[in-house]
Amino acid sequence: MHQKYFLKKELAKRYKVSVSTIERWVYLKNLPPPIRIGPNRILWDMQEILDWEQSRKENR
Repeated sequence: MHQKYFLKKELAKRYKVSVSTIERWVYLKNLPPPIRIGPNRILWDMQEILDWEQSRKENR
């Protein structure tokens, strides 16, 4: 099975926020941590993000 990932820009677009906001959310631990696969390549596991979104819905 092929693993799916989100890029920072894709998350920003998904949540209708700036890339800087995504960076701030990661720093404040309001978003699951990314996977750094290189000096300029940061990805988020798609299933982790979907699970995180679901847990946010359940905890409201």
